[in-house]
Amino acid sequence: MQRRSLIAAGLLAATATVAAPAASTGHAGAGTPEAPVFAHPVTVDAQRLAGEPDVTIGQGDGRIYASAPWGVSTNTSFLWRSEDGGESFRQVQGGVPGNQNPYAFRAGGDTEIQAAPPVGSSTFNRLYVVNQNNLDTLSCAYSDDGGRRFTFTTGSSVGFVCPDTVGADRQWLTNTSVDPTVTTNGGNVGHTINYLWYDHFVVGGNQLFRSDDGLRYKNGVGLTTTDTQGNPGNAVADPSTGVVYVTAPLSNSTGNGVVVGYSADGGKTLKAVTAVPEQYQGGTGTDFSVLAVDTSGNLYLVYTVQNGTGPWRAYETHTTGFTAVAPDATNPSRTVPVAGATAAQWSTPIALTGPGSANPGINYAVFPWITAGDAGRIDVAYYGTSRATGYDPNTQNAAWTTYMTQSVNALAAAPAFATAQVSEGPTHLASICFNGVGCTGQGNRNLLDFFEVQHDSRGAAVVVYNDDANSLTAVFPGGPFVMEGRQVGGQSLFAGVGELGGAPTRDTTSVIDRTGDGQVPTSDTNIPALDLLGTGAALDATGANLVVTFKVADLAFPTQALASDGGADGLSYVLTWKYVDPTTGVPDVYFTAAHEPAPGGRFQCVAGRPQSVPFTGTGGPKFAVYGLNPNSQIVNCVADSAAKTVTVTVPVAAVDKLASGSRLLQASAVSLADRGSATDPALADQADTTPSFDDTLGMPATSVAEAPWMPLLPLAALVVTGAGIRRRVHRRRTAR
Repeated sequence: MQRRSLIAAGLLAATATVAAPAASTGHAGAGTPEAPVFAHPVTVDAQRLAGEPDVTIGQGDGRIYASAPWGVSTNTSFLWRSEDGGESFRQVQGGVPGNQNPYAFRAGGDTEIQAAPPVGSSTFNRLYVVNQNNLDTLSCAYSDDGGRRFTFTTGSSVGFVCPDTVGADRQWLTNTSVDPTVTTNGGNVGHTINYLWYDHFVVGGNQLFRSDDGLRYKNGVGLTTTDTQGNPGNAVADPSTGVVYVTAPLSNSTGNGVVVGYSADGGKTLKAVTAVPEQYQGGTGTDFSVLAVDTSGNLYLVYTVQNGTGPWRAYETHTTGFTAVAPDATNPSRTVPVAGATAAQWSTPIALTGPGSANPGINYAVFPWITAGDAGRIDVAYYGTSRATGYDPNTQNAAWTTYMTQSVNALAAAPAFATAQVSEGPTHLASICFNGVGCTGQGNRNLLDFFEVQHDSRGAAVVVYNDDANSLTAVFPGGPFVMEGRQVGGQSLFAGVGELGGAPTRDTTSVIDRTGDGQVPTSDTNIPALDLLGTGAALDATGANLVVTFKVADLAFPTQALASDGGADGLSYVLTWKYVDPTTGVPDVYFTAAHEPAPGGRFQCVAGRPQSVPFTGTGGPKFAVYGLNPNSQIVNCVADSAAKTVTVTVPVAAVDKLASGSRLLQASAVSLADRGSATDPALADQADTTPSFDDTLGMPATSVAEAPWMPLLPLAALVVTGAGIRRRVHRRRTAR
């Protein structure tokens, strides 16, 4: 029979594979910048569902790391690493095949990762991690090989944070190599100093600890205020001075504001400044207020104010001056500059969303996060909805979308802002509960408490967020896939880079993936049968079938290679995509999968909607399964060993009656190493992933190659960004 060729003869002359999301150039001042341009969203992991993802980027090697907790009932937090600038992500298993928890110690609660410069001859940036374990301990560790192995704190030591920290909650890390109290070499101590900022409600509130090895944190200091603090926000360090800044919500009998603390003496003391007076009746932690520092030492703070059924606006404020502070009491003549050290040195907050703002149509915004580059250049990401006022996000459903607002003159008297969608449509279709574990049984907690934006060495934004706008079955429907959005066009956060140069690309029917990256999580050896070279989807001549093709390096079954991966005994190729039903306007996730459970080339193929396996305790979605279920069906497929393709013919009725003009969004293929009875057969190891693409059915056959990538240039100075905080009635934890 005639075989369908995956790769079209003509290749689009595109400079990058880029999406064209909706953009806004509303502004609070003159000189509105062009809106950022984002690539098609990348699915970090097609199976593992987890909320509140965080992201960090290696200063020297350009590797992007993402992590997310899987819930305290699992003792597991996931870790992924991108080797190609964010085109795809590898699952990290900590050197143990089949191990879902890469850290090799307890995890599953709040997870925090931060990259730092390499140590010794390592070609990897050192990755520091602190995991919270069901409020009873913290686990501290680092890796010098991309998460393959971790060195972590063992045993008990009186006075040290890890591991004996009963009562620890919501931890944040920042690091620097500069100690303000050191007078030689510009204060550079020649190694990474880590600062841990967290809530220790047994000891008594928010605490800042220092470690010179990333394992042992001790001699904590609190942030003393006359008013009540909420749970701690993030910590950031000025890379030039080594001054450390932290944040927390603040409240008294008159209202709610935000406090910023600073330590200019290497963590010995922590001084408090009211950055935002207690002027709001609603809380200022929804979920966190977030702090960032630019390359000139200016601080930026973003937060959302809860406002009942009125607009929930996201706000930005920044420092307007510096105060000279003596870091060493024995040498008061020596000083370091501290940003915003007095209340008068903070600007009047500007609304980024809501009526009268740069984005008047976004009436409700939550989970703001900020990153800063050169002076005045900031990116702020958040979830927003245009639902009309009179809406309560805590209890009522709405369509939420992931946005990013950018300014390149944020320090101006009338700064300008430009906004773009990071996602290609809604990423959440329900309410969002902001009451921590108090939400159990009464509010939607699929997204947990935050998501993050950072920037790479070119000043391009990298946003890691959740998308649970799907029908995966749970108590609260929707499985939270971890997604990544990469900025490729618009302005860089570095003035010297300026325009990033990327532009929107047309839809395509197929993509080409680079060769040699069919690797299971614990090995860098390429397995040809797991090495995807491309994928595509198109309607056949009758319009009655969707024809999906997987192109691989070799179809020879890799029995020995799979067995070495913790007993894997089968493989799968899965194409996933998102589709918005034209009748209902509701998005959902669909798939086509080709499973080869044993040698012999006999593939079992299925298509439809995936099914989720829920957590037994809370009913939340745990992972997605791409097999036969009530919403999928067996379909025909053919393997061609000579062409090295698997072609699957899917009746359009199996995938929401697709037709000419239907658009598949954020489509990508993944190869999986499957397991049989030895472990859970549904949770496979992720190997290779193709670039993401959008596909308008019925268009002429086209193909786009994976964008070339090389390690990013190191930054002249590490700019550390972070998160913020919010008040909770109940102690928070990732309870699943």
